[in-house]
Amino acid sequence: MDILLFTMLFHLASHNTYAYALSCKQFHMDTSKEPKSYTDQQRIEILRASIASLEAKHAQLERDLTSVTAQLIDNPDTTCKRYTQLLHEYNDIKDVGQGLMGLLAEARGARQIEVEKEFGVSDEI
Repeated sequence: MDILLFTMLFHLASHNTYAYALSCKQFHMDTSKEPKSYTDQQRIEILRASIASLEAKHAQLERDLTSVTAQLIDNPDTTCKRYTQLLHEYNDIKDVGQGLMGLLAEARGARQIEVEKEFGVSDEI
């Protein structure tokens, strides 16, 4: 931000209209709405107003980011560890269930896949 202001002020101070227009183009500023009769002081005021507006937008975005971050339950590392723990628990429970279905299938003299279908367990799980 300071570099932009310095560049613009430098070009204004040198009274080089071409350099001013070039720097506006470089920083994507629209000078078509600016009357040709603006003085250097008016241009400086316009730039200061633009900077103040951008700083206000930046401050609002920072507040929004802080608000969204505060709404997160945990940081990513904690969330990842929690999901890993839950996945291990799920796999342990699934292994026990498959073991019980295997015992049931053996006791019935049937294939395990038949017992799984009977209980509504599919291959997609």
